[in-house]
Amino acid sequence: MFRQLLIVACAALPIACSAAEEAKYRYKEHYQPSRSAISDPNPSQPDVFEIFWYGCPHCYHFDPLVETWKGGKADDVNFQRLPFSLGRPQGLLHSRAFYTAESLGILDKMHPILFAAIHEKRNPLASEAAIQKVFVDEGGVMPDVFSETFNSFAVESKVQQAEATIRKLGLNSVPAMSVDLKYWTGGREAGGFQGMLDVVDFLTEQSRGNSK
Repeated sequence: MFRQLLIVACAALPIACSAAEEAKYRYKEHYQPSRSAISDPNPSQPDVFEIFWYGCPHCYHFDPLVETWKGGKADDVNFQRLPFSLGRPQGLLHSRAFYTAESLGILDKMHPILFAAIHEKRNPLASEAAIQKVFVDEGGVMPDVFSETFNSFAVESKVQQAEATIRKLGLNSVPAMSVDLKYWTGGREAGGFQGMLDVVDFLTEQSRGNSK
């Protein structure tokens, strides 16, 4: 009899662990649903988004943690960044800088440079001319190539698409992270930077289960 009870107890352990994990991160407490429905860009795999603004000091300090997390993420996780203007004209300029770097194929190089320009060199990048100087001096981009790309329809379209997506998520602060554009979490919800990444890992596992 005792042996039978022991077998039943052991069999229940995975269920208990799963329930404890689910209780650790609670819906509408540690993560929030998107305010409006957004199509999952890749239903067969988890998609993780970092929402940020270059002018945000919290985003600047969070970025190295995201880079470390990105380096250790599973191969099936798609990661991308979404710049957010927070309704500021300067924020829109920064979003254009992000998509300009992406369009020119130098985003990995320029992303930390743009953060450093603002938070280490105290250059607010408050004008197109200021942003161009950074691209030319530190990115090796020709001025005419920068200007053409920065003011292109393609870059403008990406900026507006990012703004629309973030509005549908219901975000009004950064940094934040979203999984599948279905749920999002921030520092307040998750209890800090590491908490955000832990919630993302939790939601990523849920996403995998839903795609099976």
